[in-house]
Amino acid sequence: ERSYSFDREKCFYLRDPMPGTAGNGGSIWPSFAEFTENPVVIADMAISGSAIEQWTTETQLRKIRRTLAAMKRAGYSEPLVVWMQGETNAARRTGASTYNAELEKLIAVAPRLKWLIVRESVCDDVQVKWRPLDEARDKLAREHANVVIGPDLDHIPARLRQEDRCHLTPEGQNLLA
Repeated sequence: ERSYSFDREKCFYLRDPMPGTAGNGGSIWPSFAEFTENPVVIADMAISGSAIEQWTTETQLRKIRRTLAAMKRAGYSEPLVVWMQGETNAARRTGASTYNAELEKLIAVAPRLKWLIVRESVCDDVQVKWRPLDEARDKLAREHANVVIGPDLDHIPARLRQEDRCHLTPEGQNLLA
């Protein structure tokens, strides 16, 4: 069964790099799709190296709303939203209350959808988990029934990461998937 990426209201065969992203490879989504029992459609809006504050600008929130509305028009009315971000905020040493406030803004875009929040802070110069981000994620999950905490990317060893020490190798992608 085929899986697809969704970008600009069109579906494409799922591949890496994903349409609509700022990266040049290292996406976990093709590996993830291989492990599912059903076809999947993924709208990836990744901004490589982004801080959460870049996601909560009115411009970016509008982009998220537009993408979710387009998915609904295409028949994908209740997508699972997967939030995988944190490395830049870990490098900036963002505090739990600041990160939580930004997560709240993000969740408010689609408060009825199910959100899967991935733990992620290790990358490049940050080689040790930045716990305040997990504190913020945990608080969000306690306060919102539609928010669940997903896998912890910080436990994926350096040997399963690309030269940038952030993106995962194919073996690391398979492990996460």
